Amino acid sequence: MGRRWSSKMNRRALTLLLWVGAAAAPAQAPETAARAREAAGLLVRGEYEALAEKFSAEMRKAAPPEMLRKAVGAQLAALGAVKKIGEPEISKAGPMELAFVPVEFEQGSLRVQVSINAAGEVAGLFLRPPAAALSRARPSYSAPERFTEREVSAGAAGWPLPATLTMPRGEGPFPALALVHGSGPNDRDETVGAAKPFRDLAEGLASCGVAVLRYEKRTRQHAAKLAAAKAITLRDEVIDDALAALDLLRKTPGVDPERVFLLGHSLGAWAAPLIAAEDKRLAGVILMAAPAQPLEDLYVEQVRYLLPLQMGDTDAAREKLAEAEREAAAVRRIRETGEGPETALGAPRAYWLSLRGLDPLAEAARLNTRILLLHGGRDYQVTDEDYRLWQKALARHPRTVLKRYEALNHLFQAGEGKSRPEEYQRPGHVAGAVIEEICGWVRQAR
Repeated sequence: MGRRWSSKMNRRALTLLLWVGAAAAPAQAPETAARAREAAGLLVRGEYEALAEKFSAEMRKAAPPEMLRKAVGAQLAALGAVKKIGEPEISKAGPMELAFVPVEFEQGSLRVQVSINAAGEVAGLFLRPPAAALSRARPSYSAPERFTEREVSAGAAGWPLPATLTMPRGEGPFPALALVHGSGPNDRDETVGAAKPFRDLAEGLASCGVAVLRYEKRTRQHAAKLAAAKAITLRDEVIDDALAALDLLRKTPGVDPERVFLLGHSLGAWAAPLIAAEDKRLAGVILMAAPAQPLEDLYVEQVRYLLPLQMGDTDAAREKLAEAEREAAAVRRIRETGEGPETALGAPRAYWLSLRGLDPLAEAARLNTRILLLHGGRDYQVTDEDYRLWQKALARHPRTVLKRYEALNHLFQAGEGKSRPEEYQRPGHVAGAVIEEICGWVRQAR
């Protein structure tokens, strides 16, 4: 299902690791470059203990070596051996200096974004796609002459989130939908490597007459504030901001308030029925790559799938699988008994406790609204077993459409053979058939 709050969430390729910064005057650029290059090298070589010594106090608390190992180890291992660490490009972001360090591997490339505070400490780490991947062509279904985009502010009270509203040209009123991210600190495009599925959805749907709101996720925009709170829940991560986004759409001129939809991807799809049950006014719910199994079980299955591809049938691989099973068992203990470690699978105990008693499949079956569920046949993160469970749960729902696309992966991009994490680094787009399906389904709501 993409990534869980920390370790599983960070397993998705090329996405935010962590941002815990302090406000002060920036360090000098030459020193920044040297420190950033050193930090990037330690990260990609897996020298997490040595890397942690370069961290600010906040980063040391939020990202201990073992958390980093779980968060990015498999992701970086999929790229093969490090071939070259290039010279950083330096820019400023408020009180921080940002260094973008290009790294070439045997099987691909990326940029490590290192944030340096005034004391010369590492205060943030991101994994970014290579610079060449950023200049990507529009998908064929994107017709910019048919829509406009403007910046707005979304998010629940006290948690403002930068957002983009993509509006069809014309008088309207138009149907509209809010996009709800998968797990992890996603940006508004839900960027994963070279893929930007939420941007594809926004441009494609607006081109066919559907307004789309997408926003920076709270766990990205307010990472430091959430890290300090330590007791994040599913409501904090997803639900409250999604409800606020729906409310914003209904108040937006040019939007038909009676034709507002919710589209959730991965964790966002898992939570969508819960959001819909609270909102009660939705014209429909769209679930893309919706998990049905317990989240800790999905985590183990992902590890089981990836290890043979990355490590083969080795003692080390078997130990990693056993470790994943132990972590999943800790999550089950927390949810079943309320007891257990302070963190499990990188998430605080409060997060897992917030999932107790939640049953999105049963909630979806009770919804009195239209449901469109889309699944990729090559998705190793949310599998065909999840799709079968949703089929069973919604078998008696009178207003459900379910569709499986044999060749699509977790991001609804086409491919062949076994899906691998590294394919997210190749430029691509959400399949046009998916855009057409959603567009036609939304337009049927009158």
